Amino acid sequence: MNRTMKLLTFLTIMAMGTSLRAEVLSFISEAAFSAELQARGYTPLVEDFEGPDWDHVRSNYPIQNAVPAVTSKGLTWSGNAKITTNQNWARTGNWGLYTVYEPPGSLDELFVDSDMPIFAAAGWFNSNPDGADMAIEVDGQVVAERPIGSGHQFLGVIMTCGFTSVRFVDLEGQTVWGVDDFTFATGGTFQDCNSNGLGDECDLTNGSSNDCNNSGIPDECELASGALQDCNTNALPDECEAVSGQVYASGQLSPLGAGSPQSFTISAPAPTRSDAIMDFSAYANLSGSNRFVDVDVNGLAVGTVFVVDGSNCPELVPNQARLTVPMAVFNSIVDGGDAVIQMTPSIDVALGECDLPAYISATVTLFVASPADANDNGLLDACETLGDMDADGDVDLDDHALFAGCLTGPGGGLPMNCTSGDLDLDNDIDLLDFQTLQAAYPAF
Repeated sequence: MNRTMKLLTFLTIMAMGTSLRAEVLSFISEAAFSAELQARGYTPLVEDFEGPDWDHVRSNYPIQNAVPAVTSKGLTWSGNAKITTNQNWARTGNWGLYTVYEPPGSLDELFVDSDMPIFAAAGWFNSNPDGADMAIEVDGQVVAERPIGSGHQFLGVIMTCGFTSVRFVDLEGQTVWGVDDFTFATGGTFQDCNSNGLGDECDLTNGSSNDCNNSGIPDECELASGALQDCNTNALPDECEAVSGQVYASGQLSPLGAGSPQSFTISAPAPTRSDAIMDFSAYANLSGSNRFVDVDVNGLAVGTVFVVDGSNCPELVPNQARLTVPMAVFNSIVDGGDAVIQMTPSIDVALGECDLPAYISATVTLFVASPADANDNGLLDACETLGDMDADGDVDLDDHALFAGCLTGPGGGLPMNCTSGDLDLDNDIDLLDFQTLQAAYPAF
């Protein structure tokens, strides 16, 4: 598999692995890059190496006016050796930038550093001879890459969480090269509910904020606004303390191909209190819209994965996809029994197309009642008023009426929406529970 395909696979994982919030987007089209900048509200900063900041580094053979670094428009440029400009590397105007070719055999590279976060970097690259494998690196990781053909070629990246240093390099180190007409973005419109100078999505991605209910808003902001409750004042939203994530993993299931569906069974899972999350990893030829995997639970279809986001036998990381099954749908299908997850490849997913055996694996995450909510009524036991059937903070005749409608007798089980009436936690609602309720409201 070529380097470009590997990069695209990596970028897909970057986007998914951050809960689909922070994004890394690479571009080989200036029009697409510019449109995305505008759509996201970023303010472009253009560097064409023509301004007065660069006048002291003008070189044309045999004169070389080169320096270790140049600061222009708030960005500091440097290289593995000294940097300078000349007319050979210009795309527009008179000047393009390059690093002096010394010492012999060194890997030519350019760096840009900023005191403020950069959210996008892009420019036009040219090499001699043609064929440089140009890349943009952030934190040692290639985030954009393309081979350079004849003339200047465009390459750019947008990273929504920002960076402060970026490296431009020919990964194969077999050419000399120069650049011109760069565009950066050092700011944009974003939500910053906690006023820390970073967008909310970046707080969530870098772990400085939590988002236990997957709302896309840091928990501390929802607590401050009253959108989430914290009855025990421990800075954790009650609704999240009341649930516990249960993860079920299939491991690698092989082979994966037409006529070879795979399945795994979750034994009698507790009802989920939020949507069921299904994550899939697959090593197979899943490129093209005709190659996909249908997913069902207990014989009922819940979705299809890899329709548009699959690739051909990825070497670095497997194909990744996610399905979200609504809570009511999942609980209705399972209904207290086992959950059999079946993955059926389309007819065009052929066996034997990869170097290694094709496989798929599934990870299912359910959100069930935690020990902090033993009666599974969505309220923290530590904050709950015993007998408060309607969860309004007191015990009164309204609760008595609700209790009466839930009464089943010894061994009678728990009707729907009646778990808060099981005051002795013995899985029924009987006169023993009524005694507890009566003690909470003597007027009965």
